[in-house]
Amino acid sequence: MSWSEFECEQNPYEVLRRVSPKSKIEYMIRDSARYLPCMARCKYVDSLYEIKAVLLQNEIDDGRPILYRKDYGLPGLSVIMGGKLDNVYDIQAAMWGEKT
Repeated sequence: MSWSEFECEQNPYEVLRRVSPKSKIEYMIRDSARYLPCMARCKYVDSLYEIKAVLLQNEIDDGRPILYRKDYGLPGLSVIMGGKLDNVYDIQAAMWGEKT
């Protein structure tokens, strides 16, 4: 489900409470196991659902911005903030100017 901030006249959390989203756990386990093989053995207990803000340009591909700051106040200290596990590849591009 998606909407823009200009379209939604309701509290988004009320909308979330009214719908019954289906879990995508099988896909998430397979995707995470590509990076952490031990994830293939995890057991599903429950799902948590949240409202997520996404830039309009990323509405189609679910991309999320990543922040990388080198030597952030101290030599050798880097700050990395990303919302997805595969952001490690985006970091490589940010650090060395490579294409992902």
